[in-house]
Amino acid sequence: NAIWAKKFKSDRDLRTEETYAILKSHLDVRQLRDTSLIAISVQSEDPQEAANIANAVAEEYRRNRMASREEIVLNRLATYTNEFFRLEQKIHDLEDKLKRSGSEVSNTNEVQQELEKLKTDREKLQYKIIQERVEKTMPSGVVEIIDRAEPALKPIYPNKYKMGASFFLGTASVILGVVLLRSGKSSS
Repeated sequence: NAIWAKKFKSDRDLRTEETYAILKSHLDVRQLRDTSLIAISVQSEDPQEAANIANAVAEEYRRNRMASREEIVLNRLATYTNEFFRLEQKIHDLEDKLKRSGSEVSNTNEVQQELEKLKTDREKLQYKIIQERVEKTMPSGVVEIIDRAEPALKPIYPNKYKMGASFFLGTASVILGVVLLRSGKSSS
């Protein structure tokens, strides 16, 4: 805030919101077409500052995505683990019921079928828990920074001469088109 206050000739330190607004106006983040890549561009009079900002934004994005991903995995792991222990208790209760009542239970087959279904569900949950533990230790969808920003050797600005020439040619084409349309109407 203090550094940019000096840079932008402010008589006081900038508030964080003001710094963010300035940063946002100098920053361009785009997803590259038909890819999962993003490009981060920063405009600054100081090439090193531009490279530092671009790298900092990329690193913060990576850290944020990783933390978000880890939170999702931990939440799923907790949900699956709670469900697993709930099933374990149900299985234990049904097995106790079968042992205590033995042949006295009128619907023994139904209880045994429910018990088998619960055991199958428990196995599926065990598999999901293992998958989440693997995901936690070796995450997929990891964000990688494949190309760190390097300071440009010379500033990159829009080519004013090309832009002027394009504007002139475009305007001349429109004027010529209007003249030809009018001359075509007057000759008919």
